[in-house]
Amino acid sequence: MSDWVSELVVAERVGMSRPMLRGRRREMLEEGVDWKRERGSVVYAESGVMKLLGALGGELPLVETVEVVSQPVPVPVVRMVRVMRIWLNKRRHLAGEIDGERVMVRVRNSGKFRVGQELPCELRGAVWWYVGRGARKHTGRKG
Repeated sequence: MSDWVSELVVAERVGMSRPMLRGRRREMLEEGVDWKRERGSVVYAESGVMKLLGALGGELPLVETVEVVSQPVPVPVVRMVRVMRIWLNKRRHLAGEIDGERVMVRVRNSGKFRVGQELPCELRGAVWWYVGRGARKHTGRKG
């Protein structure tokens, strides 16, 4: 049985975008022999890769030793934010405070929060995001 190479690896090595590679695959290769679908992705046989390279005029080393280094997944830090201000646009942000520092928090609908309320948020990139399900609006009424 031949070795199979993923479409992403072939596209990177050949220096071609995946849509362009898809077009070449439809024109030149035979499904089941040169390529196949495996678990929702396209993989190429050695013969398919060689046919592609022959058309492009290059060679591709199929087997390359790659050392996989496992890095720990960063654990998101959840902080409690006190709501300081609610903007008129309900789909934008809340102005909050973390340890005395004012921050903007992205929420789905700011109409469900009240000034003074504390909510869990996490930092994703440079933006604070509300963590949790959609909050119920607490109006003070029962029911």
